[in-house]
Amino acid sequence: MRLDGAAMTRLVRVVAVALVAACHSRASAPTPTAAVVPAPAIQVERPPESRPEPAAASSATAIPPLLEPTAAVGRRAAVFFRAKPRDRVQMFAITDAWPRAMWVVDADGGGSLGRGRASPMIAPDGRHLAYFDRGKLWVAALDGSAKQQVTRHRADQVSVLVTAFTPDGAALLFHQDAVESEDGLPLPKGVTPGFHRFELATGTTTPIPGLEAFSAWAPDGRVLYERAGSDRKDVLVRASLSPVVEEVLMSAGGELGFAQLTVWHDVVVWGEHHEPSRGRLFAARLDGSRKRMLAPETAWAQVQWPRFAPDGAQLAYTDHSALMRISLTAPEPMPEAQRLTVCADRCQYQWEGSRSLLVQDGDALVRAAIGDDGTAVRTTVAADVVGFTVAGEPG
Repeated sequence: MRLDGAAMTRLVRVVAVALVAACHSRASAPTPTAAVVPAPAIQVERPPESRPEPAAASSATAIPPLLEPTAAVGRRAAVFFRAKPRDRVQMFAITDAWPRAMWVVDADGGGSLGRGRASPMIAPDGRHLAYFDRGKLWVAALDGSAKQQVTRHRADQVSVLVTAFTPDGAALLFHQDAVESEDGLPLPKGVTPGFHRFELATGTTTPIPGLEAFSAWAPDGRVLYERAGSDRKDVLVRASLSPVVEEVLMSAGGELGFAQLTVWHDVVVWGEHHEPSRGRLFAARLDGSRKRMLAPETAWAQVQWPRFAPDGAQLAYTDHSALMRISLTAPEPMPEAQRLTVCADRCQYQWEGSRSLLVQDGDALVRAAIGDDGTAVRTTVAADVVGFTVAGEPG
């Protein structure tokens, strides 16, 4: 039988493959040896800096939780507002029964990032309330007693913002400055610009020279804030008071610095913004360690206003018109987000307790109670609401 060129080529290939297979079979055939007892396996622990970060959540890639939550916190004191004439609002305390009418104060006057807001704020212990009346800052017990006047100039003379109560509720930080106007009016005589501390027990006010901004309290009583760093990147700073001594903790990776920073004990969460309008949520210890991503890169509007639950076990944030929650105790690199509720527009919310949030949906104030399965049940608290505040939460 004659073979043409193509057939001959195919035959040569078949023979070559057969020869290679035969050689491999002889090379890999087992050689009889005496029985060998395997040595104990040696566990090699990689150093932390060389261990690759897990890419997805699974039992094989589990990492320790970022934090250990404290005991669950029940519902905290809360107040909501209804509009009154001439830029005033009526305050109502939220109770287990019907809301309790309080007194009339100035409406929300806006605020300044890193300085505070011109709106009511409740101390963390729920005992005192800071508010504005005719442009002047006051502090009173939540039942309306023991009123103390903090500032004495009108809103058109001095711009005053409530910054924060101290964690123990014993003092109030506030900021005052000149009013922005075309005339550029100077501050009244005797008024010092900058941050001040008002002691509730004595009624005395002390300036805090050198303090640039305020974001939150650190666990040791120092303050946290961000400012521009030497490399043109924003840095997170921890500073003592009297005198102000700064300690730089870490640099920001996004274009907006530590956007919408929120703090719980020694853990911080912030949003990193990247063009074009992209963002991610990150968490880390205050010293910059244990940094992990909480939400993958997505549209910036989908990772807004993160806030810790009061016991640190959960974090909420807004995704357009939806309110989301994630668990911070699960041993996984990136927790799965769960939708709690959807609002007509963007949800305005604050944690009321460890298992409930107050949410302003349009002009309705609702309570979103989180069940054991992580889903939320909505109940209406009040209608015709123009704002609200919860003890320990920013104004």
